[in-house]
Amino acid sequence: MQFHLRYDTRRVQCSRCGVKVERLPWADPGSWFTRPFEDHVGYLAQRCDKTTISSMMRVAWDTVGAIIQRVVARRDDGDALDGLTQIGVDELSYRRHHEYITVVVDHRRGHVVWAQPGKNSDTLKAFFDELGPERCAKLEAVTIDMSAAYIKAVTECSPQAKLR
Repeated sequence: MQFHLRYDTRRVQCSRCGVKVERLPWADPGSWFTRPFEDHVGYLAQRCDKTTISSMMRVAWDTVGAIIQRVVARRDDGDALDGLTQIGVDELSYRRHHEYITVVVDHRRGHVVWAQPGKNSDTLKAFFDELGPERCAKLEAVTIDMSAAYIKAVTECSPQAKLR
């Protein structure tokens, strides 16, 4: 089933700001797709690869990436590192277990708040550097596996946080 929506957006020429285009309640500026369509692509991006989404939704591979960027920007709550009190840290392996990414999760909100390639103490210290000393002091608990590298980073950067 296909649905085609044709609508001529109104454009005005402003002597001060140039051409202005009417905002649409169902689509973001510069997008060829409705917000529900883009939200669906964003949902699929959490569960499968871009090639599958491109084929399934019948859009170009590059278009999937552009849609994902708009969905993430639309859903952005500001600084994901604000208000952290309980976090979880773990590594994720990819490329046949030869490459790793350290991932930090906010337990309260249930969201990934930070990720970076690597799985050593310096990688996790980069998170704490970005968090800053004031916000590090507000951490109450950190759940980690018993990786000596992660334990070292947590105890050096946020010594008051309980390790779990």
